[in-house]
Amino acid sequence: MSQSTAQTAPLEVSRAAEYGWISITLHWLGVAGLLTSFITGLMMEDLPRALERVALDNHVFWATLMAVPILARVVWRALRGFAPVGQQAFALTLIQKLVMWGLLASLVAAVGTGLASVWLTGQTIDLGFMSLPSPLSPNPGLGELMEELHELAVFAWIPLLLLHVLGALKHLIIDRDGRFFAIFRPAK
Repeated sequence: MSQSTAQTAPLEVSRAAEYGWISITLHWLGVAGLLTSFITGLMMEDLPRALERVALDNHVFWATLMAVPILARVVWRALRGFAPVGQQAFALTLIQKLVMWGLLASLVAAVGTGLASVWLTGQTIDLGFMSLPSPLSPNPGLGELMEELHELAVFAWIPLLLLHVLGALKHLIIDRDGRFFAIFRPAK
């Protein structure tokens, strides 16, 4: 789309800026996985010791289950790249790329360190319909380190997510270029 076309038709979106069903589905499944894992993880913080194990098992179950769409989203985005950003200041383009890659990296780190922290204690992850035995040798000290890194990775995505949402709102309110709606409806 030329710059003059973008100025005369602000709500017109090029096909390159839209997403297909796979991208949209993986995006929203990833969001659901992220929120589910985050909420179940937070719930563990304030529980009495007797309920802590139940909450941890619940968190590990949901986080492991939701790791599939989260990691599928990361792989899909890494292979497909991101939609072109159009005309904007270099600094905004740089921030947008750093935020998107930072979000994906923090998700991979959260999943990887979460699984490692469980497996390094020698535990099997029980999903009810299948078990995932530890492929790692037990190492409680390294498991504790992975648990700390897991929390860092999880909390790293919070400011990145806020910047991502602000970027989406920028497209809706300031740019009015239709990009905000691209993640809700597939390209035709």
